Amino acid sequence: MAEEAHPQRSDARFTVCGVSQEDGCDDSTVVDASQTGRHLPHSYSHQAGRMNLVRLIPISDSSQSSLRMECIFRESGAFQLLGPKEMGGDPTTAPATLTTMDVILKQYGCRIVSIILDASSLQDCKPENGIAHPMDLPFSPGSVASENPSYLSDPPSHTLPLLSELVSLNIITSRSVSPRSLLYFLRFTPVLRTLCIHDDGDYPPTYPEDYGDLPTIDLPYLQYVTFKGLFSNVADGILSKLALKTSTRIEIHLGTTSPSWGATALRSTLSMIQHVCLSYTALGMEGGGEADRSWYLFSLSDIDSRVQVHWKWNVPYTDPPNLFHVRLDPAGLENVRSLTISLRNVTPNFHEWVTMLKPFPSLRHLDLHVTRSDTQDALTCEYSTATFRVRATRLLQKVMDVPLVFGLGLPGYVDPEKFASPGARPLIFGSSLLRKLYSGAWRHMVHKSGWTESSRRV
Repeated sequence: MAEEAHPQRSDARFTVCGVSQEDGCDDSTVVDASQTGRHLPHSYSHQAGRMNLVRLIPISDSSQSSLRMECIFRESGAFQLLGPKEMGGDPTTAPATLTTMDVILKQYGCRIVSIILDASSLQDCKPENGIAHPMDLPFSPGSVASENPSYLSDPPSHTLPLLSELVSLNIITSRSVSPRSLLYFLRFTPVLRTLCIHDDGDYPPTYPEDYGDLPTIDLPYLQYVTFKGLFSNVADGILSKLALKTSTRIEIHLGTTSPSWGATALRSTLSMIQHVCLSYTALGMEGGGEADRSWYLFSLSDIDSRVQVHWKWNVPYTDPPNLFHVRLDPAGLENVRSLTISLRNVTPNFHEWVTMLKPFPSLRHLDLHVTRSDTQDALTCEYSTATFRVRATRLLQKVMDVPLVFGLGLPGYVDPEKFASPGARPLIFGSSLLRKLYSGAWRHMVHKSGWTESSRRV
């Protein structure tokens, strides 16, 4: 059901973290404080470093040149606009032209080809109950950052102009972005080619948003989508509302505070892929003394790197690495027949092998690449490669769990000494007989075409 339309207001109110500030601008007038004599808000007149700022930068010398919009969003309130004619002024001393974002877009939207929104210096949000609301983008009509979003499932045409030239949107934030406000804005960007959101904030838990009522957004020209640091449910939710082409390149870097990812929104895209690349890398340690932590990176991509998902996390340096939070979607990977696995300075145990291989029930071919840094010479690395193919009959393949067969057999090639030690071979489902059955299946079902080793300096 469509929500009630936004009322037109002559006295706009802006809210961030429960703190409101009246702007006094109507929806159609740009207020120039130097002409009206109106006192500037405290944050502008006494704290120039905290002002919200929009720069419109011409791409050429033409009077009707396309514009690049750079927006610095720091707190609730209006924006100081430096338009094409005012680009030579000093924003801390020049007369302030205050306006709202929707007014800027209505006046210049037909010329804007790129938007960079820097919201990395937003004021800290400290909710009383410890849970924050997501950050609304400052692109909604008469709004800068409301904590009570009411975006419309079918907004009236007058709310925002159609940004018919916008091809690039880059958002840098220190707070969780409201998917609802982003999806609302994307409805007015029909030729968008690049969408990038970089979230590098460390903030408290955020209330989830319900945007199931919003329609799917068709962006036929979208070529690149990059999400860095977003919560997995936020990234998945945004992607689920975008009608992506099969040629769109998608790169997801999950936030370390919530790295789990089911990739359900990418299910239809991944279902067409038959060759997947996995990499598992030890990145080293950060910190000092007892606070040292070891960092790891796990990545999934198709053979052309058109779809990439990256997990990055850390554990205390005395703890072994684990993949318990890496969650792949078997329904999207059921047609994958070939895997390329690259390991760098890590030795997966049986459970990690199963985590990596279990989502690929149709696996028939596996290329393994192992790289280890020399402990005596940091510039020297040892490389090992091998190729494994399933050669059993279709009946045997249906009876046996092929990923589990690989999970039992591969550790013996990656680290033979460790695999041969007492207790290294796990009991599957608590049954040593079942373990022997699958170990035998590995010998008869899987053909190893080679195991080569080399050493080189990097």
